[in-house]
Amino acid sequence: MPREPITQMSPEDEEPPRSRRLLFILVALGVVSAVIAGVVIFSSSGSTAPPEDPEAELRTSGESLTVGSSDAPTKVVVYEDFSGLQSRDFETASRDFLRVEAAQGKVLVEYRPFSPAEGYSRRALEAWAAVLDGGTPKQALAFHDELFDRQPASGSAAPTASELQAWAVDAGVAKGLASDAVQRSDPDFVEAARRSARVADVETAPTVLVGGKPFGSGSGVELADRLQRKILVD
Repeated sequence: MPREPITQMSPEDEEPPRSRRLLFILVALGVVSAVIAGVVIFSSSGSTAPPEDPEAELRTSGESLTVGSSDAPTKVVVYEDFSGLQSRDFETASRDFLRVEAAQGKVLVEYRPFSPAEGYSRRALEAWAAVLDGGTPKQALAFHDELFDRQPASGSAAPTASELQAWAVDAGVAKGLASDAVQRSDPDFVEAARRSARVADVETAPTVLVGGKPFGSGSGVELADRLQRKILVD
């Protein structure tokens, strides 16, 4: 019987069908991945920036402004004087870490400015009181920071009404409210703030309470440093 001719198979014909299917699947997955990546990049405008830090809750109550959650495990109360050098030093040294800890829910900070003297101390407090009453908590906090950051040097002239008004506007306060803030006299607020300090046995500024108890004494920078160490350890 004659033999059938032997047909030579090419290497492509010898490749099992299963291998070719696997190759097709891998190629298809690569295309899908590329499409998904393109959609993600397009939808985020190519940005890889991390999300913004959370903002702390802000509330006003009477003569005080609180920063942070009422559920925070540590409560810090700061009695301060807008004209006091040590109050300014404490504010400058403690502001960033207290705001970060408050935003993270670890600390509740209550600012209680009061006026132990006349001059810039009282004028700044009355202007802040107007913003605290008629503005938003965010504006009150920003104006609070401005009043410390622009505290006049010892022995220098007190800021004019127009300068105080400009500082309030820089803090985001509407011009009408800013104008009212620098013209308004509020002896009731001043006395209420002083009374709050007396009730808490506060005699000097800054005085810091942690958990309702006085947190030692010292310069503004020393207080801020010790407070930061305590909060970070706790």
